[in-house]
Amino acid sequence: MLIGYDLDGVLCDKPPKRDKPYNRQKKAEREAYAAELLRHYTTAAVRFVPQGRFVIVSGRSARYRSEIEAWVRRNGLSHCEGIYLNPKTRTRRNMVEHKINICRQLDVGLFYEDDPAIARQIERAGIPVMLVKEN
Repeated sequence: MLIGYDLDGVLCDKPPKRDKPYNRQKKAEREAYAAELLRHYTTAAVRFVPQGRFVIVSGRSARYRSEIEAWVRRNGLSHCEGIYLNPKTRTRRNMVEHKINICRQLDVGLFYEDDPAIARQIERAGIPVMLVKEN
């Protein structure tokens, strides 16, 4: 059975939170957060290394693919069968649709997710979900 894993909060630590909503940030604040996010994508601590067949299905933007692939290699996850990143604007709706579509396309038998709201929507789409809680 092919297993799907989210990245942030499942396979690695969650990214830093914004100080305030995106639409209230000034350009300099957005740029500073983008740099902090990139740092997270390259240095995040590993929480779990799956065994067996698995894919990574993340809401992260596809523009960070090279950094994410390098992180995967450095952290012993290169045996995954694919890394599927969100090709659209990063909204909750797009992330959910992306995860559901990839899981259906690949016939993922179980998906690990840390966000309860996203997990419920994936489960409603008929994909079994294991909710991962923070320690």
